[in-house]
Amino acid sequence: MLYRENRILGGGWVFNCLNNWNLEEFKFADQDFLNKYYVKSWKRLPSIYNSLKTFSQTHPNIWHISKIKIIHFILSKPWDKDDQNNLPYKDVNQLWWDAFNYTTN
Repeated sequence: MLYRENRILGGGWVFNCLNNWNLEEFKFADQDFLNKYYVKSWKRLPSIYNSLKTFSQTHPNIWHISKIKIIHFILSKPWDKDDQNNLPYKDVNQLWWDAFNYTTN
């Protein structure tokens, strides 16, 4: 999703929302907050701009690594090397490590 802030409202809108919404209904606090606030003013971006790492296993027909711009490393993170849930995503997680090593060397 692509969001555009309404600059007319200024920073006070956040406090207004926080004080008037039931935040307990937000399972994913940041994303649910943005979804509710921008409910009528967002545009869907192609999945190449937020491709979930799980797509490599669940939707191999749309997983084309050469076309993907951003990988969303949901669930077990690449740096959690001992997490058994990472095993199916070894190749995807290696992309993260390659980028990390490139920026730290």
